[in-house]
Amino acid sequence: EQAWNEVADKFQGANLYMKNLDDSIDDDKLKQLFSQFGSITSCKVMRDPNGISRGSGFVAFTTPEEASRAILEMNGKMVVSKPLFVALAQRKEDRRARLQAQFSQIRPVAMAPSVASRMPMYPPCGPGHG
Repeated sequence: EQAWNEVADKFQGANLYMKNLDDSIDDDKLKQLFSQFGSITSCKVMRDPNGISRGSGFVAFTTPEEASRAILEMNGKMVVSKPLFVALAQRKEDRRARLQAQFSQIRPVAMAPSVASRMPMYPPCGPGHG
């Protein structure tokens, strides 16, 4: 993982993560799919210990511009029988930090209903309406 992080640092902004890959897509097919957008420095379909595709992978381009073009063209595109999800790859620490930041913004909103439930409830038509 350390080596992967060093590679990811080098290609910050040019490394793409994709998921929802069809099981028939291997490293070579993935490279063919994305080679039209620029020079690919590495390409990998993630597999479980038995060699079965996890349906996700990484493609690293030489420049962030090539990666951006690939995202624009390929995200949501039907590949074999599935719409592909393509985004910039994030290192685990970066993703965790972003998710924690999102979670801390969401939490107060999620707690609001419990605050509201302690407020006294009045019937819609109280005394004197008639």
